[in-house]
Amino acid sequence: MDVELTTDPPQPIAGMKTLLFFHVHPVEGFEKYIGAWVHMLAASDDLIDLIHDHSYIADGGPQLQFNIIFPLAHTYRLWVQFQRKGVINTAEFTIPVAELK
Repeated sequence: MDVELTTDPPQPIAGMKTLLFFHVHPVEGFEKYIGAWVHMLAASDDLIDLIHDHSYIADGGPQLQFNIIFPLAHTYRLWVQFQRKGVINTAEFTIPVAELK
């Protein structure tokens, strides 16, 4: 699977809502995994903050959305898991989160 991530705002800010949009291709054979279309784990670079979340918007199509508030300015590693045709696929992303000024 190919997974692309875009964020709104483009530069996430600690303490403010960030929308994460994952675009998945191909979507044929996309299945729920443990009751959800997608699972996400976010971990700060110091491993103090760990966030497990499910998509805010998902319907089995190629676009999935998460709404998240990163608690502190750090670099976060994200892992997202999707199931397609019985196979679990994991994609990882690194997101720098800036401090509110």
